[in-house]
Amino acid sequence: MIPILSSIPRSGTHYLKSMISAALGTPPLEKDLSAPDDLLTVVSGTPGDQLIYGHFRFSQHAAILDEKRYPGLRMVLLTRHPFDRLISQIALTKSLNGPLPDPGHSPRRLARDLLLGNWDGRAWSSGYVVQDFAAWHNFLIRDLVTDWCDNRRCLLVRYEELITRPVDTLAMVLEFYRNIKPRVELVEITKGINFRSLSGGRSPGQLDSTLHYRQGIVGEWHGIFLPADLEVLKEKYEASLSKMAYSVLTAHPPPK
Repeated sequence: MIPILSSIPRSGTHYLKSMISAALGTPPLEKDLSAPDDLLTVVSGTPGDQLIYGHFRFSQHAAILDEKRYPGLRMVLLTRHPFDRLISQIALTKSLNGPLPDPGHSPRRLARDLLLGNWDGRAWSSGYVVQDFAAWHNFLIRDLVTDWCDNRRCLLVRYEELITRPVDTLAMVLEFYRNIKPRVELVEITKGINFRSLSGGRSPGQLDSTLHYRQGIVGEWHGIFLPADLEVLKEKYEASLSKMAYSVLTAHPPPK
């Protein structure tokens, strides 16, 4: 069995990979595998039950991450509501003094402006220009998530479920990997690996924008838009969000 975890950035990757690795009993493979040749070498030669993880793009890595090529390959996809993910990504970029349209604005305001297209065609403070943010945003979702779902046998895991139902989520992942564990063991794993332990003792909702584990909550994006914004967001993003069971109208995916 070749366990793969692929995710869109800022979706709880390190949280889930830590839980999976604890359950498998082997440390994850801690390497940058963005280069296809590096990924090919690893998939071809890594011992079974060692988790391989990264932000794998369908456009670059599909020829390698293929169950027909490697019959034991099992791929889990971790995603998050894209609007929450964007706020988190902007907060991280801001803490690192990276390029933003206006570094003086808050992550929430910047996310709102970008998603509504208020910076399309306008130069950022660094001189960078995005002609169509929605097109870029939707391509990223396709390349990192939905193209995999459409063309591979994958298990889609949502950050919201990971946060609110960690034991059930871990059990579902392990079953997909064909490595079922007693529930009592999974409870112990999630007691030791959670937002509080990973963030240095903070409770979910306690914000620290300078750290990798920023806040640990879901639905933050819900407070940044006006009712009049929803039609614009639906037109730009609803089709891509709906493929992951998200919507511009709700902060959480519908119940299963």
